[in-house]
Amino acid sequence: MSDVFEATYAIHSKDAISQQLVESCLPLASIAKLEVEADRKLVGVTSGIAPSDIIAAFQKHGMDAILRGSGKPNSSAVAILEDFKGETMREGLVDGLARIVQVGEHRTMFDITINGPGLPAGDYTVSVNENGDISRGIASTGKELYTFPETLKCVAQDNDAKGHAFWAAPLQAWEVIGRSFVLKQVGGEGQTIGGVIARSAGAWQNDKQVCACTGKTVWQERVDAKNKNIN
Repeated sequence: MSDVFEATYAIHSKDAISQQLVESCLPLASIAKLEVEADRKLVGVTSGIAPSDIIAAFQKHGMDAILRGSGKPNSSAVAILEDFKGETMREGLVDGLARIVQVGEHRTMFDITINGPGLPAGDYTVSVNENGDISRGIASTGKELYTFPETLKCVAQDNDAKGHAFWAAPLQAWEVIGRSFVLKQVGGEGQTIGGVIARSAGAWQNDKQVCACTGKTVWQERVDAKNKNIN
C-alpha cells in the first residue's frame, strides 16, 4: 500500500459508534490500520485513501465526519479556495478545499475538492505559487513554485462545477505552508481560484471540542462551514 499516512476523524452520529459500525462504512481492504475510540467518537485511519473520500463514506451512511489531523506533526496543511474576478474576490461561498499531507521525503499528497456554485465547468491547471498573498487576487500570488502535470476536470452538476483529484507532488509540507494554491481555467472564461496554504494538525494532535475564538462546538462550526460550502 503506497503513500500511506495516518489521519484522525471526529464522527457525528445520533447513535453511539462502534468498531463494527465504523468498519461497515469504510473500504477495509484499502486500510492498513483502523482505530476506533468509541467514547470520544474519534476514528484513526492509516491508509492511502484521500480524506475527502473517507468523509464521504461516513456521510453515505448517514453520519458526518471532520478531519481532525493527518500525518506526522508539522506535515499537513489546508487551503480554503475562493474564486476571483481580476483582483476582486467573489463574496459569498467557498469554491473548494485542498487538504495536504506529506507521506514521505519530498512526497506530499494533495486532496483537492472543487464544488463551486456558478463556477464554470472545464479543465483547470493547478499550482503552488510562491507568495501567500491574495490581496490582489491571483495576480499577487507570484510565480509558480510547482505546477501539477495533470489538469483538474470540473464537470457541471446541479448549477455547480464539481471536481476532485488526489495527486502527489515532489514537495515537503514546510515548502508549501504560507504560499498559495492556485487553479486557472484552461480557455473558457479564464476563471481563477485560490487560497493561502495554512498549517494544520497532525494525526491525534487535535482534540479540541470548543473553539476558543467563537465559543462554538466543532459541530456548530461544521454547520457554519457547510453553509459557506466547505465540505
